[in-house]
Amino acid sequence: MSLKKVYLVLVSIIVLVSLPGIAYASYSVAAKDAETQEWSYGTFGWNYVMATPTITSQHVSSLYVLWDFYNAAEVGWYREAGASSARFFAAWMDNGWYSEVDLGNAPAGTNHYYTVRNVTGTTNWRFYVDGVFKYEKLLHFERGTSLASSERNRLDETNYSHFWGLETRTYDGIWDDWFSLVEFLDSDPGYRLKPITNTECEMVAG
Repeated sequence: MSLKKVYLVLVSIIVLVSLPGIAYASYSVAAKDAETQEWSYGTFGWNYVMATPTITSQHVSSLYVLWDFYNAAEVGWYREAGASSARFFAAWMDNGWYSEVDLGNAPAGTNHYYTVRNVTGTTNWRFYVDGVFKYEKLLHFERGTSLASSERNRLDETNYSHFWGLETRTYDGIWDDWFSLVEFLDSDPGYRLKPITNTECEMVAG
């Protein structure tokens, strides 16, 4: 797996405003819930695993809770060039150290729901695919910004994603719909965020 490069690109873009000129080779479009901002203790949502994407390097569709440049938790799927299928994964940045785990085959042309959430009162994070617990990791943060992200490594790849049913989690463990879906970032010249409702969006060409 080589998700580290794509992940580092996504979080690097966050500081581009204050540190212009940072070089990056990947392209991302991400949405956030502007209402909760950094007060999300989890992210939940549905996502479509593309049936026939053009992949010449790597595509990633995922949900995040992002605290800062050095700390985040992520779950979703990715597909690499030459791979027979997409794969589910969990990943995290912990005080600047990146790690990931493979969570199994992600069948093409199917819909799945994902959860990444804090364990209340701790800095543990849990990762789920289709409601099935997959992994738990002790990190160094307990909340962040609720995100949905679509990423590609090369401009000749597909960077489409479709997310719906997006929710954020409170400290008390209550799940609420995203209240205000807005663009978090767009570093992809060929794709843009298409909001549908406050809980649904697509990343589309154009």
